[in-house]
Amino acid sequence: MQGGWSDWLGRHWRLWVLLFWLGTCAYLIYLRWGGIQWFALGDTDDNLRIAQVRALLDGQGWYDLRQYRLNPPFGADIHWSRLVDLPIAGIKLALTPFMGGKSAETVAVTLAPMLPMLVAMGALAVTARRLLSPWAFLLALGILVFAPSVRGMWMPLRLDHHGWQLAMLAVAVAGLVDPRRARGGLTVGVATALSFSIGLEMLLYLAAAGALVGLRWVLDRDEEPRLAAYGASLGGGCALGFLLFASEANRAPLCDALSPVWLSVMVLAGALALALALFSPKSPWTRLGA
Repeated sequence: MQGGWSDWLGRHWRLWVLLFWLGTCAYLIYLRWGGIQWFALGDTDDNLRIAQVRALLDGQGWYDLRQYRLNPPFGADIHWSRLVDLPIAGIKLALTPFMGGKSAETVAVTLAPMLPMLVAMGALAVTARRLLSPWAFLLALGILVFAPSVRGMWMPLRLDHHGWQLAMLAVAVAGLVDPRRARGGLTVGVATALSFSIGLEMLLYLAAAGALVGLRWVLDRDEEPRLAAYGASLGGGCALGFLLFASEANRAPLCDALSPVWLSVMVLAGALALALALFSPKSPWTRLGA
């Protein structure tokens, strides 16, 4: 009986992750209901994010993130990306014809921050299943929701971009333990590129993920598909993310955003990883030296 229950749970794990996420969302909405009713965004970044979304929907250019509410009449450059604006603006646009702009915006700022929580839960569930057992994802999800510093980044009204960055980090970890090498490398590279397109706060952890991909190749030459896929997706993904989502202000040599400074570093790193995988010397000591 126990084996049958375990097998059933393992087969339907996606459904349980979805139900767990929905239950968590309901609880978080309950906790923040007063703030939701009053549209009480938590801090300056949250308020600036909704101002950015409003400006986009009112006709401001896709690459123009200058905020004229700051330093009027000249405005202030904001070194963010449009990537995080998309779900907020999308929900508001979809619901406005049915409930009006004000209510649609309230729903958007309530639901949009919890979307990356679903991504993170799915990624952690995959990781737990790959490393432990088919039903261990329940333990991973339980630990996640009892981590207040992380859970707080997915609360309703929390519009800042850190929730998506944490989700991409979880996706990168899932890629590290993927038994299918090329798919795993692609997952780590794409997640890293998306996170960098949003901001650089996860740079240290994602650099460590890239180092792990390289060290696995040093220890095992058969890991070259993972390293090659990682390098190609890292360089190509960062270039594409810069072209699609970076603001005009990010064209300057900035240190705190995906500017030409960091873009060149990431493209070069990706190219070097791809070159190492293609070269792939037989000796592990030679690979370590490379």
